[in-house]
Amino acid sequence: MSDTEIPLNPRQVARRLALQALYAWLLTQNALRAIELDVIDEQATKKPCDRPYLHELLEQIPIHQQALENSLARYSSRALSAVSPVERAILLIGAYDLCHRLEIPLKVAINEAVDLAKTYGATDGYRFINGVLDKLAEEVRSPKAPQGK
Repeated sequence: MSDTEIPLNPRQVARRLALQALYAWLLTQNALRAIELDVIDEQATKKPCDRPYLHELLEQIPIHQQALENSLARYSSRALSAVSPVERAILLIGAYDLCHRLEIPLKVAINEAVDLAKTYGATDGYRFINGVLDKLAEEVRSPKAPQGK
């Protein structure tokens, strides 16, 4: 690790692993449980991971995928089917955190997704991710929004 590299906390490691698994799932449509086991086995000894959170993301995002994508589509300038699988997976993670993990502060949910996009997405993909999630956050985290969407 270089001096400028900031170590990841276990929740950030879980998000990165979830991104890997969701990306593979979106590309292959293989069973997500098998993909999760492969990802966990590969990364098991490398860095501490919030495994319950990782498992929740990989179990719940597919269950809520259609609703999450419907919400995201309202704020996307392009069809989600046209968004790269990496950025689509990042949007799903960010949207899940915004809509279903209300204890995660809004800014943290968005910043974590933006950081994933800066690391793994296209050159300016983080701007797209930020814009879509920021607009979604206004809908689901405003004082007037129904909680636990």
